[in-house]
Amino acid sequence: ETVKLAIGYLKEKHTAMQMLLMLGFVLLLGALGMNFIIQGAYTFLTDIMMAFVMSHIALKKTISVRMIVLFATCMIVPLLSNFGLLENLITTRGDTMRYALGFDYTTRISGIYGFATLYYCYLRKFKLTWRDIFMMVFSSLLIDFLTDTRTYFFLELGFGVIAILVKLHVVQKFKKAYLVIESLFVNLFPIATIATLFITVAYGQGGIFIKLDEILTHRLAQVYADLVNYGIHPFGVSFAQYGNGGAHAAITSVF
Repeated sequence: ETVKLAIGYLKEKHTAMQMLLMLGFVLLLGALGMNFIIQGAYTFLTDIMMAFVMSHIALKKTISVRMIVLFATCMIVPLLSNFGLLENLITTRGDTMRYALGFDYTTRISGIYGFATLYYCYLRKFKLTWRDIFMMVFSSLLIDFLTDTRTYFFLELGFGVIAILVKLHVVQKFKKAYLVIESLFVNLFPIATIATLFITVAYGQGGIFIKLDEILTHRLAQVYADLVNYGIHPFGVSFAQYGNGGAHAAITSVF
């Protein structure tokens, strides 16, 4: 898309926008070159082919079939994994069998689907059809059953609720309040990292923070233990990242 825009500007006189676009293109090539050096030719060529194909497809056409493709993926990929046609990672969490669905960690597919859903809702301004809302929530429910990853399901369920409120024109009635909340979110978001770090460090004081840790399914205790044991990145010491809820290292029992 950058190249196409730059070519369009080439037909006109030399402009600052043209120089900016060409600079962006050079930076893109540099990034892809770094990717080639670090990841290898396969990923590099995949990025090139994907960029080339996407630049020749109308955006509306790609998002019109997105929900159907993801819905089919949620049905077909688990079947391929179960029949052994797709290499899969199977782990357990209590009595729950968790499927990675061809990815290296069970929550990866939930994260990809969550991001794709948010992007789709953003492009459509949450003005989804009833079919879109059903497929979005039902697909995320299937992923939740398979991977036992509730966080993204609740998030996508929230997207569905917003889409329904938009569809029923309920959001318009609270437009002013919504804009106030939106403004507060945008302006206060920069302090989110400081606030979360403060809450995490305060876990050591006990009291209400212990209860907050329970609400957050003990994520607060895990991060606090990481801070105590390894320091704050990038000033702390290097340590291995453990999956499966830290099953390979009792990080929450050492302070």
